[in-house]
Amino acid sequence: ARHPFGNFVVQHILEHGSPEHRQRMVIALCEDAGRLARHRIASNVVRAALIHSQSQDRAELVQALAPDRQELLNLGKHKIGSFVCREIKLLSKKHDA
Repeated sequence: ARHPFGNFVVQHILEHGSPEHRQRMVIALCEDAGRLARHRIASNVVRAALIHSQSQDRAELVQALAPDRQELLNLGKHKIGSFVCREIKLLSKKHDA
């Protein structure tokens, strides 16, 4: 997810892969979600996972990213993590509508 070119492959799998492939990607991302969300390149993969994953997988990823309110606030204050936090906010608004 952090490779300058490999991240595009992962994003493509998240966008066009089967639900099983997406789920496996999300599981892998959850293992180090906080650090990946703050990485300049990997944050794009995390955002793609949030956008293209099933609702249950998305919920697991959000839980891994921000297990509590304080961690979500810290992510939002980070230069790169703020983009992931913004995606979480947009998706929650979409889900509520």
